[in-house]
Amino acid sequence: MSRPLIATILSAALALSTLGAAPAQADNDNLKRLLGGVATVIILGATYDHFRDKRQREAEAERPDYRPRPEVKIVPSECLRRTETRHGTERYFAKRCLQRKMRHANRLPAACEIRVGGGHKNRRDNGYSPRCLHSYGWRRG
Repeated sequence: MSRPLIATILSAALALSTLGAAPAQADNDNLKRLLGGVATVIILGATYDHFRDKRQREAEAERPDYRPRPEVKIVPSECLRRTETRHGTERYFAKRCLQRKMRHANRLPAACEIRVGGGHKNRRDNGYSPRCLHSYGWRRG
């Protein structure tokens, strides 16, 4: 329960308990006082809620937006190579090409680095597995 509601219930209970203890009177003075007290508590509770909500809105407006922006990690597609091996065609991103084309090629995951070979003149090349890079969040651009 919220504090204003509890305060209203408590003040009404206190006011009603004093009515029962007083001797019965023919005038409506006690009833007027009770209704005035209840109205005052309700007004104070509403005012408290209004200013609490206003403070929360102001605090949210002042707080900068700290949501992390998704980092776009792109591997240049012109570095994608295909080579024939005895196991079939293998695709990879050439390491030297990436180092020339990318600003931070050293940030590529080392777990994706592969050695490709057996192609033209049995030349072996270093590169990165496209599937592995994709699993690490890198996209071909």
